[in-house]
Amino acid sequence: MASTSVAVAKTAAGPAVKVHPPASPFAALLRRSRFATFDPKIRQTYSTPPSHAARGSWGLKRPLALRRRNAFISLPAPFEHRAQFIEWTRAEDEVRFIRRFEEMQVRPRMTPKTPWSKTVGLKNSTNWLIDSEFAHRYEGPEAEEPDAFLLQEEAQKAQEARSTLQKKTSVDASLEEYGNAGQGNYGHRRALKSSTSYKKVSPNIDAMLPHEFDAYVRRLRHLRPKFQEYLRSHVVEEKRNLQKLQQNLDTLDRESTRDPTKKLDASNVRSIIEDTRKDALHPSTNLYQLAQMPDVSFHRRFIEDHTESQFADNTNSNGVVIEQRPHQVGGLLYSHPSLLHSQIFSTPQPGIILQNAHDITAPTHTVFIASFGGLSPTIAEQHRGDKTPLLNHNSTEGVKRENIKRSVAKMRLYPGTVSLERPPTSVAEDASLTGGLEDVKLYSQAMVAGSQVMFSQSNPYKPGTMEYVALQPVTGKGERGSGGGMAPTSSGTTPLMTPITRKMNRSGALSYPGTVNVRTSREESLTRWRSKSWAKNVANKSGGAGAGASLSVGKGNSQGKGKDAGEGKGKGSEEGARSGAGAGEENGQQPDLFKTLRTLI
Repeated sequence: MASTSVAVAKTAAGPAVKVHPPASPFAALLRRSRFATFDPKIRQTYSTPPSHAARGSWGLKRPLALRRRNAFISLPAPFEHRAQFIEWTRAEDEVRFIRRFEEMQVRPRMTPKTPWSKTVGLKNSTNWLIDSEFAHRYEGPEAEEPDAFLLQEEAQKAQEARSTLQKKTSVDASLEEYGNAGQGNYGHRRALKSSTSYKKVSPNIDAMLPHEFDAYVRRLRHLRPKFQEYLRSHVVEEKRNLQKLQQNLDTLDRESTRDPTKKLDASNVRSIIEDTRKDALHPSTNLYQLAQMPDVSFHRRFIEDHTESQFADNTNSNGVVIEQRPHQVGGLLYSHPSLLHSQIFSTPQPGIILQNAHDITAPTHTVFIASFGGLSPTIAEQHRGDKTPLLNHNSTEGVKRENIKRSVAKMRLYPGTVSLERPPTSVAEDASLTGGLEDVKLYSQAMVAGSQVMFSQSNPYKPGTMEYVALQPVTGKGERGSGGGMAPTSSGTTPLMTPITRKMNRSGALSYPGTVNVRTSREESLTRWRSKSWAKNVANKSGGAGAGASLSVGKGNSQGKGKDAGEGKGKGSEEGARSGAGAGEENGQQPDLFKTLRTLI
């Protein structure tokens, strides 16, 4: 009984089970999200704890020959081959590249008009909306995908508000109806973007296998009655549009008799009517005649509308289709840091400027190619600071060992310049065609920390801190800021003194780096310098060939050295000058006055 209680006590007092963090952002997303998926054919990267790595245990049926720490391997979808062997490759380069890119805290973008951007589609290329205090409290579906109906509704509400404001000429004296809207209901609603037709999606027939394409064609044959109905509705819609255009044309013709400037608008509407009638579809047109017409895209519009209706239909749970949206940058970075976040919180990392190059878009500008974080970014002339390239093609010196230190510098990526042109090939029929990082094509720009751009920040403190809030804007040259007695900082600005900061400044809790009252100390030093009899201390014509200088500070103790008189000490400037030997005019030597002045100031 006693042993049981002791065992229970030991179990209760034992260390709690530690929950290990996810190995990567993708693993956390796949674990928490119900909609995040991935192709099983993509090779996944795995790691193992150091204690298991020493034994070659990677969670597979048999140990591997890789037995070192901080190692990573990539495995295909079937971990073990039919021939009972495991195919694995090293993945340290890929893992370290992703980790280095995450440390840079820069959001990559997708290069437009590239094969990858066409595959992803323009619907997925929209920027994320950043929540702020200026956004509306309750965001509806218009925050991500605005619809034309919502746009009309917002325009109608704005028109009604303007008309109500115009009618209401006087304000209630009681003001009881003001200030009761509630928390978060005073901000202006974010402007909506109009939805365009080119953002429609359709199945990608180029990525289908032969049996998938045959099944897709069979489904299209069943949609033939709906396609005919779509054509009839299109004819009716075109007829309505022609009637509206004709009414607008009649109105413009009547107004052109009084206003000659309306004739140009009438001619434009008349040309639109002619083009619409030329492309109009006759009600008696059958599918065979429609197939013979050149440059007709009714079938494509119908497929896009049908696919869009499947994604938007939430009433029928059996026919719900989740729209597939590939990641914009192929999983390079799952977070979305803003440009301001990258500008403030990105930490400079070491890099090296390799060589100079010429910009194709601007031949007169000189750029430099660097090696930074596994990338080869370009650095503009104004962003390289005082660093020189390691290799200069215009000289015959070549690469020297002493030039390496002048080429290495702390760098960081320029926010908003990282764009992905081609992601890695992860899935292919032949496994040898998956090149990994060798297939990636990234364009980026970097800048050296401490260059001209870095000095353009007027407030060097971290946003949100008391030093950041208390700093006044930069004043002009010669002006003194009203800092409540505080001296200007090294950046030329004066801290703004509030009751809180003034109290903390008195107690010594608030300190500004580099704060020194330069003007006061300089005036005191010059006054002290003028009050002393400088000629008696530094000019002694009776001295020998020795050089000396005496200075009385505080109580007037001074020291002097010379060849003839040796060393002597005395009180007062005169005694110090007598005991020492000054710089004689016969030798033409002058005392180092500027060095002494710099010591005082």
